[in-house]
Amino acid sequence: MPTPATILSILGLEHSGTTLLVRILHSHPDAVSIGGMKNLADFATGRRACSCGASYGDCPVWLGVESELQKRGRQLSQLSDAIKTGDAATIGDFFASVAASSHRPLLIESSRQPSYLDLLPGAPDFRATAIHIFKHPGAQAWSAHRAGRSVLREMRHYRRRSHAILRRLSDHPAALHIGHDDFCADPDIHLRRILALAGFQPDPQQLETWGEKEMHIIGGNRMKRDRSSAIKTDAAWRQSLPLVPRLLARLLGGAPYRRNLAAARACADL
Repeated sequence: MPTPATILSILGLEHSGTTLLVRILHSHPDAVSIGGMKNLADFATGRRACSCGASYGDCPVWLGVESELQKRGRQLSQLSDAIKTGDAATIGDFFASVAASSHRPLLIESSRQPSYLDLLPGAPDFRATAIHIFKHPGAQAWSAHRAGRSVLREMRHYRRRSHAILRRLSDHPAALHIGHDDFCADPDIHLRRILALAGFQPDPQQLETWGEKEMHIIGGNRMKRDRSSAIKTDAAWRQSLPLVPRLLARLLGGAPYRRNLAAARACADL
C-alpha cells in the first residue's frame, strides 16, 4: 500500500447525494468506505448494525479493523471519546487500522459535517481531501416533504451546513464543490476530477457496477440496499413541491445555493 494513504471526506446534507457518491467511490478497487466516523462507537456498543446487516462482532470486515486496533492498544468503542476530545493519536490509529486491514490506500469517510475534517489525521501518514456535494434547495425540500420532516427545519439546516462547509473549505488545499445535478448529468468527468484530486485514476467498470459491490459502512440512507447502478436525478420536485415548501426553499435556500454554485464554478478546472 502506498504511503501516505488518502482520506477522502464527503460533506453535505443527508439526502443530498452523499450516499450515491460514497457508493461509487467505494467501488474503486483501491478504495474502502467506513461510512460516518461519528457512528462507529454506536456500532461497537450494539446500537447500530453494519450495512451488510451484521452486528458488531459478526462482520468480518470490522473484526479485521478491531484486530488491527487492538495491536495498537485501542478499541473501536473508544472512538466516541476520541472524537469528543479531539484525540488525534486514537483517531490516527483507527484510520491506520482500516488501511492495514483492508489493504486499500483510499479511505472514504462520510460523516458529512465539516467539523470532522479537523479530526482527520494528516501528514506524514495520510493525505486529506474533501468533496462537498449539494442539491438545489427545492430538491432538498422535496426530500424532507416526502419523508414528513419539517421543511422549515430542513432549509435552516441547508443554510447552516452550506455556510459551515464553504467557510471550512475556503482555505482547504484539496477540496471540490459539486452540484448533485451536475454530477448526475456527467458522472464520468466528475468522478475523474474527484479521484484525480485524491491521486487515483477511475476504474473502467466503476460507473457500471458500483451498485453491485457489498458495503460495510456505518450510517448512510436506505439507498445502500439498492443493487442498481443507475444514476439519476429526482426532478419531481419541480412539478410536485407544494407552494409553501417551495417558498421556504427559495427564501432560505436561495442564497446559500448560489454561493455553493459559485464555489463549484471556482474549482471547475481542478
